[in-house]
Amino acid sequence: MKIPRLALAMGYIDNDLIVAAEEYKPRRKKWYDRLWLKHGAIAACICIIALVAIPLLLNQNTPPVNDVETKNELTFEEAQNREPFGMYFPSVIADGYQLEDKVHIYDETVMEAVFVNSINNDILVLRIAPQSRYDGVETGKVFYKDKGDNKSSYIYVDCGDYIVYYSSNQYDLNEIDGFKEMVESASFFRN
Repeated sequence: MKIPRLALAMGYIDNDLIVAAEEYKPRRKKWYDRLWLKHGAIAACICIIALVAIPLLLNQNTPPVNDVETKNELTFEEAQNREPFGMYFPSVIADGYQLEDKVHIYDETVMEAVFVNSINNDILVLRIAPQSRYDGVETGKVFYKDKGDNKSSYIYVDCGDYIVYYSSNQYDLNEIDGFKEMVESASFFRN
């Protein structure tokens, strides 16, 4: 805008507006206005993180056994007769191994037994669980974990609606005396 037009336009401005503009003092922000903004932003970030993290934590695949599940204890004989797991539970134990304590059933969906061999310090774990607990595992093949001078191994055995899992923390399952007989002693394999 050119100066003569600007001067002419200013002539039409009301005096009350000019006085108000001269007296105007901008309001200074109080300390608590800035603090609220800062803490509000932090709270919003925490809420976003929680909204993302909680569903991720809830959708994790649960392992076959965890500390939250209820646990029942059975003897070796009771485990062989317990439905529906008994038909997959062995009636013979591999040479040199004995049941560590009791057979455990977690939430009526998973049976677990631990057999120890005190001579060679091996632990043989047996776990029987529904197929849904082991989605996508390869069955019938021994897998190995090289642990320095020894090889631990594990196998998943497909039994229809259930998977039977065996693992050794020290040895190749194929080299354990009586292991094959132990697996095949379950009534599921004898029928």
